[in-house]
Amino acid sequence: MAKSTDDMKVEYVIPLLSFATGLSPIHLGYAVLASLSFYLLLVLIDVTLGTHAKKEEEETETHRPFPKSWNCDNSKCYMEMFSEPTRHGRLIRRPGNTLSNILYLFGGLSVLGGAMQRGLLEPFVVPDAIYGIMLLVLAFSSTAWHGCNPPRIHYVDLWSMEACTIYLAIRCLSIGIYQCFKNYASESFNHFITIEHTASVFCLVLFLIHIFANGKKWYTLCQKQVLHHSCPFSVRSRLGATIKLKDILIGKSSRDGLMATFTPAFTTIPPISILHVCLFALIPISLFLPIYLIIYYTGETGSTRAYLWTNTSLILGWTYRLWEQWALDGCVFMKWWARGENQGTSQYQKDHSNRRNSNNGSSFLRMILSAFFSPTAVLHIATGVTLLAGYTHMRSFDLILLDHSN
Repeated sequence: MAKSTDDMKVEYVIPLLSFATGLSPIHLGYAVLASLSFYLLLVLIDVTLGTHAKKEEEETETHRPFPKSWNCDNSKCYMEMFSEPTRHGRLIRRPGNTLSNILYLFGGLSVLGGAMQRGLLEPFVVPDAIYGIMLLVLAFSSTAWHGCNPPRIHYVDLWSMEACTIYLAIRCLSIGIYQCFKNYASESFNHFITIEHTASVFCLVLFLIHIFANGKKWYTLCQKQVLHHSCPFSVRSRLGATIKLKDILIGKSSRDGLMATFTPAFTTIPPISILHVCLFALIPISLFLPIYLIIYYTGETGSTRAYLWTNTSLILGWTYRLWEQWALDGCVFMKWWARGENQGTSQYQKDHSNRRNSNNGSSFLRMILSAFFSPTAVLHIATGVTLLAGYTHMRSFDLILLDHSN
């Protein structure tokens, strides 16, 4: 064994991250500093542009810090998905949903930096480096999407998010492949190519297939503008599809008349059912199944602390996120703090009916509390912990199971 299980029992965060990534605490500090600097710079620019807009109040309604080609005025899909109040005319329109991406940036810098310091021939170093790159893509695309919501960047955000999520399962499966080869492969096979590198190549190929296949899917959806004007997978949209479908079936309305009101995506998303809701709520359990199987098969738990962080953060973040606008139609805690911001009859109208008031200094505390309680902001922080802790857990399996003596 390269490492014993006792070596994984690290009590503090920085030593554990340093042990997993291969970076020294000083280099991890550089990653923290770079992440903080980037988002502090965004805040500084936001305050500067906001002050300029207040000095020229007659231009506040048309003050746009983004290129017109980004189509940032098209916020219909965003308003259907998220409930954090909008600060119009600002660089950071939703502070909570935007600044909470900092852990993705830190995670990407740490994973990529650690992979670059490892030898190129070390098992899993190439797929780990690609994972770090995808974390950086997720950080920047999610920051842009929540900061100013250009529709096209939304597809990049979803693509990179799915890639980062699936990688931990692929990584876990690859460790299972390694253990399977170790138990059953002949010694002659191990002299031809080490089983560590066989598992590493399997991980790399499978991850690349997912990245390109899923990227093609989201590119096609972007070309069709499926998410440009609505969120067809939201609960409200799918409940609407259910009601309209019932009206068609009982003959209250003509099919052509109803379908004319649907976006193209509505015709591909089925009406919602209780089964769909239950399966969606149980997604965190399905993501952990590969880890449970590997623990059972190998008899090793890896870093128990990283394992605990991975499970706890995802479950808490996912559960709280279910109260987001697109799921259970809004978080009561956040709406309570944001109640004075907008007073429209729908979320879309609320965010467009009182643009000036959303930028008043008197609303600063409400903005901070709304950002703090935003379900998506909480999810970003929680999944940032999940993705980094999950990677740390997989690295602990590497250090325990991989036999480098061959």
